[in-house]
Amino acid sequence: MFTSILKFLLLLSVLFLFTACEDKAIVKIHNKKILETKLQCMSLLVFPPNENIENTFNKLYPFKPECPLTLHISYKNAIVCNSSFNASRKAAGMPNSYLRLELKEGTKLYYSYYVDLDDILGEDQLEEGFSRLKKDLL
Repeated sequence: MFTSILKFLLLLSVLFLFTACEDKAIVKIHNKKILETKLQCMSLLVFPPNENIENTFNKLYPFKPECPLTLHISYKNAIVCNSSFNASRKAAGMPNSYLRLELKEGTKLYYSYYVDLDDILGEDQLEEGFSRLKKDLL
């Protein structure tokens, strides 16, 4: 009996280890053309405006306002859902915030990165998102 409980706890620990480190981000290349061209520059747009997010991204890359390719950053902190229709999702643990990065030229979408976050959006998540974009495109 004791060994079966021990085996179960060991299995549970291993499962937790692998699921806790998984990348929950959803990345999509909307236009393969972006993979064939070298990115010369990007401009930056943060919505809703947030000086801390802009400062973090400006430390990571030399954005140029005149560039036709724009990195759109959208986010939401402290998500609260009061709808009773989402009771099952609340019980399962809804995300606390999200981060979305989209690389666009005008209205043409080339690349998107989206992640639900269990904590308030911070500099680590911003750097992680941009690091993934760099790995994929730069």
